[in-house]
Amino acid sequence: CFFAFGYTIYTLFSLFICYAMLLIIMSDAKYSIIPDQFTAVLAIICVAFSLYDLFLGEKLMIKSFWDILLGAVCGSGTLLVINILSILIFKKEGMGFGDVKLMAPIGAMLGFPMVFASFFIAVMTAGVYIVFLLFKKLFSKLEVSAYFPFGPFLCIGAIIVLLFQNQIEYAVQWYVDMLIL
Repeated sequence: CFFAFGYTIYTLFSLFICYAMLLIIMSDAKYSIIPDQFTAVLAIICVAFSLYDLFLGEKLMIKSFWDILLGAVCGSGTLLVINILSILIFKKEGMGFGDVKLMAPIGAMLGFPMVFASFFIAVMTAGVYIVFLLFKKLFSKLEVSAYFPFGPFLCIGAIIVLLFQNQIEYAVQWYVDMLIL
């Protein structure tokens, strides 16, 4: 966190955010549940971080108040739509509701466009984990569960975007410029 923000209040906020996300990662990985208390604490820290960034900070993440609101709604809304579609198509939940609630503070912290980068990184890291599980099932006699928690991957994606936001924005802009040519 220090290497991303230096000696600033952003470092303190990011340390608290990383600590809360670490608790969520451990809880979801071990018990397959994201406690509402952890999500509430994360929401308070993330909204405080975003409001500080917007009103008193350097506007590193949040450029306007609408970024906070749209980030929270789009982050949660994306997972809610995935959950509703999986219930309609497969007749069972595709995402736990804890994941849906977790994306609201992540979206509020990262803002509107970057919440999708966080989700994309979460899906990619989960994909790597799924490939590992498939190889484990293929080469091992051990039974592999069909369920795996997605909350840790959401937190990993959010932490990566939080710490490397400038580099990610530069890479996305470079890619868009390459598409235009």
